[in-house]
Amino acid sequence: MSYKEDILKHYGARKLEFGELGSFIVTNYGEEGKICALKFEQIMNNMLGEDGYNMAKFITGNDLAKQKLKWHYVTNLKDGIISER
Repeated sequence: MSYKEDILKHYGARKLEFGELGSFIVTNYGEEGKICALKFEQIMNNMLGEDGYNMAKFITGNDLAKQKLKWHYVTNLKDGIISER
């Protein structure tokens, strides 16, 4: 099963915040609650594409961007979306 399918199976159809998506990845693909940063990045790039992952990090990690934009992973779309606040 793919990462996206695993997430959809676990959560059903809904939106996930970046932190919740990251926690799922660490819990399910890491070891003992930890994951190598390179492996985490590879999984995120696989799921979102390099540009999608970079946008997710930028929007969720930049205070000015967070004031205007929201990023979510939509499980049934199997992709991240950006919307205005």
